[in-house]
Amino acid sequence: MKLLQKLYLPRQLKKCDNPYADSILLWKSYFEPLTNEDCIGLSKDQLRLARNEIYAAYGRKFQAEDLNEYFQSKEWYHGTISAD
Repeated sequence: MKLLQKLYLPRQLKKCDNPYADSILLWKSYFEPLTNEDCIGLSKDQLRLARNEIYAAYGRKFQAEDLNEYFQSKEWYHGTISAD
């Protein structure tokens, strides 16, 4: 489990209880609003992925090949909404 998940995941919550457990920040926002502190220490690339996790969770398809490949690898992702 990622370091951030270890820091913020409630003890009583099991990984399987959250469909976004393998995400950068979406797993936490599933339960509570994110704060600026949640983003501290994330790289520019991680922040880009985290920003797009919200769109991915709602089914957005991505034109950028790297985002498309990344989210296609996630079990919870089902791209159904055009990026246009």
